[in-house]
Amino acid sequence: MKKEDIDITDWARILFGEAEPLYLLEVVVRVAIVYIIILVAIRFMGKRMSSEMSRADMVARVCLAAAVGLPIQRPGRGLLVALVMVIVIVIVGRWIAQLVFYKRGIEKVFQGKHGILVEDGIMNKDLMKTMYLTRERLFAALRKEGIRHLGEVKRLYIEANGAFSLVEKKEPKPGLCIIPDVDADLHDKQQFTTEKVCSSCGRHALEKEKCNCGSTTYEHAL
Repeated sequence: MKKEDIDITDWARILFGEAEPLYLLEVVVRVAIVYIIILVAIRFMGKRMSSEMSRADMVARVCLAAAVGLPIQRPGRGLLVALVMVIVIVIVGRWIAQLVFYKRGIEKVFQGKHGILVEDGIMNKDLMKTMYLTRERLFAALRKEGIRHLGEVKRLYIEANGAFSLVEKKEPKPGLCIIPDVDADLHDKQQFTTEKVCSSCGRHALEKEKCNCGSTTYEHAL
């Protein structure tokens, strides 16, 4: 489009673009067909596409969206090209799923591997730093599971797809409180112990002043 063709009062162009208004009826048909194509494609890619996505599933969804986008928006683009692209995406997606299922090494390449964020009530600060995972986001994931302090946590994993998995301790010990200070009413009602833990990682206070994580700040455990 040339500069002189731009007119902010040209509502016909703003609403309908360069296509004829009658093209809106064709868009209805195109969207309906594309919807069915995507529905069938997801069905053939398996139940994984309907559950939490792996990296390969996420790529497949993005490719599906890219494949069907232009045929809906551009009158000159036919649907057969998009259909061929969708078929290729489904075939490649199922092939990768089979490789991942039968070969564990390939699974690690495509899906990544899990990490341990909390081990026996102590946060893995090095892993959190590598993943740019803030302490508040980790605490939010634990609070969602009903956890009040790190002493209740045996393991907290971050899975390959980014989800959190919690293993609680059968016999909780005092640990770092994860109730936010902003909720002063609930925070002040907690029964804190005389034991102290590192405010940064949750490790119980050592004889030396500096914690293994480098912090020198301690607080009473819950």
